[in-house]
Amino acid sequence: MTGQSVTITMTVTAVSGTLIPTGSVRLREGTMQGPLVPLGPTGSASITIGQIAFREHPFTAEYMPTGPFQPSSAGLVQIVQPAATGTTLAVPTPSVEVNGVTFVQRGTAITFLASVRGLPPGSGGPDGFVEFTSTQGLMNTATLTAGETSLIASFDTTGTVGFTARYTGTFAYLASSVTTQFEVVDQLPGPSQCQPPSGVVSWWHADFNFLDAVSNNHGSPVGQVTFAPGIRGTGFVLNDTTTPSWVDVPDAPNLRVTTGLTIDAWVSGTTLSGRIVDKINAFQEDGYLLDFINDRLRMQVGGSAVISEVLSIAGLTHVAGVYDGQRLELFVNGVSVAATATGMTSAPVNNRPLRIGADSGGGSLFSGIIDEPRIFNRGLTNGEVQTLFQQGTTCQ
Repeated sequence: MTGQSVTITMTVTAVSGTLIPTGSVRLREGTMQGPLVPLGPTGSASITIGQIAFREHPFTAEYMPTGPFQPSSAGLVQIVQPAATGTTLAVPTPSVEVNGVTFVQRGTAITFLASVRGLPPGSGGPDGFVEFTSTQGLMNTATLTAGETSLIASFDTTGTVGFTARYTGTFAYLASSVTTQFEVVDQLPGPSQCQPPSGVVSWWHADFNFLDAVSNNHGSPVGQVTFAPGIRGTGFVLNDTTTPSWVDVPDAPNLRVTTGLTIDAWVSGTTLSGRIVDKINAFQEDGYLLDFINDRLRMQVGGSAVISEVLSIAGLTHVAGVYDGQRLELFVNGVSVAATATGMTSAPVNNRPLRIGADSGGGSLFSGIIDEPRIFNRGLTNGEVQTLFQQGTTCQ
């Protein structure tokens, strides 16, 4: 492959007799010749050519003897194939990255740096061209220098932009491409504007998977769990068929919170009933839950509970429940809707799985969308819950 390191071994043997030839060998290609290399005790010597170029290489091995031996030579044609390549894009400059999402500012000149490298066993920085395209079409074609090139562009419309750098390839290097995505916004978020408050131990984005973005508390579907647009990306769609469905998360030490707890999620239900998050034995007082019951939002921690008045909500709505050892409080879209004092300074724990959308017995099913459910190991303040709601529409 282009740019590959190639080792050629030359062996000299006597035409007759048992003597092992001595002396040196060298490799020649046309008018270019390499250094003399002494033969080893077996009559062999090796020469390594670093980053061999793409073409046919007609090599000649020449033997210069010592002792009772005659000079000799032999030919070899080494054919070098084009190398595969990998294209990468650096983070656009200037930009801000928050929770894995890259933001650039509308109307600002943004620099995109593309790098192309030969992939092993090949190597090197190819020449040639890179085409830069976005969801708006071809933006420009730039020339590579030592495998790198750049583009300066701006975007006049806010929204999600898909951006691709495509190396068109040459006779020595094969084509490759890379695609990234970023958000064009009127105002870049501040460095901490989109960071969740401290204490989050698990966060399931529900973006076509069941992975925990913070810990290793990854979930698995039970029944037919599908996905639909959420507050950002997708959310879990539960019980939209006759088959009960929920998400199971195995028990873990960091889910057994005791001195403080906050549960939050974005929900949209066909009815306001069913578990949102559950880690408690049904009809027991050994864990915690956040759910809807008879059109009311409820949180239970151990033997203490708080329940709201009847709610009327439409579309994706942010709900949260807070326990801090002194109070239990419920929030809808960042606004407190119910609170009660508690003398329970430590919450009981269990080793049951955490469930999203059902209780421990597979009942109290939630029907609708649950997106971005999270567990914090402390009770957030009212201002922090308000921040969670605001971040939902601007950052997550």
